[in-house]
This record gives sequence, structure tokens and C-alpha cells, in this order.
Amino acid sequence: MREALRGLTVRGRGFLAAGVTATICAVALGQPGLTRIGILLVVLPLLVVAAVGRSRYRLGLTRTVVPAVVAAGQPARVRITVSDEGSLPSTPLLLEEAVPFALGARPRFVVRRLGRRRELDYQVRAELRGRFELGPMTAHVGDPFGLVRVGRTFSSTAPLIVTPRTVPLDPIALTTSRSGAGDNRPRAFAGASAEAQARYDLLLKNPDIMALAGNGKTFAPAYLPTAGDTANAYVLKDNGKTYIAVFNFDAQPLSQTLDLRALAGPGPWQVKELWNGEDIPAGEGVFTAQVAGYDAAVYEIT
Repeated sequence: MREALRGLTVRGRGFLAAGVTATICAVALGQPGLTRIGILLVVLPLLVVAAVGRSRYRLGLTRTVVPAVVAAGQPARVRITVSDEGSLPSTPLLLEEAVPFALGARPRFVVRRLGRRRELDYQVRAELRGRFELGPMTAHVGDPFGLVRVGRTFSSTAPLIVTPRTVPLDPIALTTSRSGAGDNRPRAFAGASAEAQARYDLLLKNPDIMALAGNGKTFAPAYLPTAGDTANAYVLKDNGKTYIAVFNFDAQPLSQTLDLRALAGPGPWQVKELWNGEDIPAGEGVFTAQVAGYDAAVYEIT
């Protein structure tokens, strides 16, 4: 009852004030007809407060978004199920769903007779990608005269994920092999020297390098560099083989000794340089990588 009294609207408070004023004036002036009008204006809001106060809602709410992930510009449908486990008669409900501004105006529903279960739905559409929270829902309990309104808010929300638009591309038929012929042939790139172009062509025609580049796996540093230094040796283990890539960032040739036991495990080992297919002697668990200035070498250890 106290909650319903606090929920008196401006109209309800106006009725009470007008009724009290009319009753006092009627008594002072001896006007019995005006007295009856004043009493009616006072009694009507109080009767509405009593009716709203007797409405005992035990509301439950579930919210389903279908689909939960949509592309920008595509609609999603939200279904809300409201249930009432109360035993006393209920007054009409005004339901208002909180939605982000990017999804449009707030959906509103007027439920004149709730019953035990009621399903409501609405549609949203977003032109911007992102994650949006739908809800919470606010239920306003009122009366047909607009004298009392009591608001109750649910706490549950539901996410809607909006992804960027995707544009289908026309299929491209690759009628040639990976050997570098036809549409797949190596093309010269701007500013490249003849030597660089030749290395580029050899790279695309090297089956070992292309297979290693196409396995989708990442090399890791072979050792931790000292402060201010940069790691130049990287290792990858794949299908029982160990691959070591050595980079030379200087103009001078590089000669670097690598520990096979630490990088590839116990021997015996066979070391092959993949750029030129040359076999490298392993020695006593170590081998020396020879790399020209501003160049790289890739070794396969089996």
C-alpha cells in the first residue's frame, strides 16, 4: 500500500488536493452538493491505490534473441516470456524494454490481462557492428485513470552481437599448377634488382621452402638474446623434423655455431640447407651456419 501511495501521479495528487480543497470549502460555505464532489475526488484516488496495492505480482522474465549473431543491417527478433505466479487479480501492465540507441526506439507493450504466461516479441536492427545489451525490462503497474503508476525493473539482459557486413566475391578459377606458369607465374616487383628478382623466382620454385611456408606454423627464438641484442636464430619442430632459420642483419658474412643437442635433441643428425639443398656436416653435436651479409639460411635437421 505504501508503494502504491508513493506511486501517485501528478493527476492522482491533483485529485486528492482538489477533493480536500472542495470539501473544506463546501463545509465552510454550507454546500452539500460540493461536499459530495469533494469526497468523490478524494475517494477515487484512494480506491485506485487500494486496487493497485492488492495486485501482487510474482513476475518472471526470460529473453531469447534469434539469431544472437547478425551482420550489420540484418534484423534480429527478440522474444520475451513474462510469467506471473501471483494468486490475486492483477492490473494492466506497461512494459518498456531498454535497448541501446543504435538499435532504435525502446519497445513498449501494454498487457491488459497477463494471466499465467504471456509471450511478446519485437525486432531490432543495427547498422553498426559491436556488442549490444538488450534490457533490462521495466514493468509499470498503473490504472485506467492514470492516477497511480508503480515501476518494477527486472535485472536480466541478453547480448546481441553485430558483425561487419560481408561481400561475396566472384570465384577465381586457378587453372594452372604451383610450378609458376600462367596466372600463377612469378611477377617482377617494383624497384627490385636483377639479383633480387632471381632470388624471388627461385624461392617460389623451391618445393621445400614453399612447403615449410605453407604449413601455417610459427618459428620460435632458438635462444634468449642479451639486453640490447636481437635474436637471429629461430627454431620450429614439425613432423619429427627440426627447422632452424638463421638471419644475418649485418653487411658482413656471419658464421654462427649452433648446438644440435639443445635444438634438435639427441643424434645422429642430418643437416640440409633448404635454399640450395646442400648437406652440412654435423660434427660433434654442433654445426656452423654460414650466412652472407643481409641474407638468411634455413636448415632442415632429421
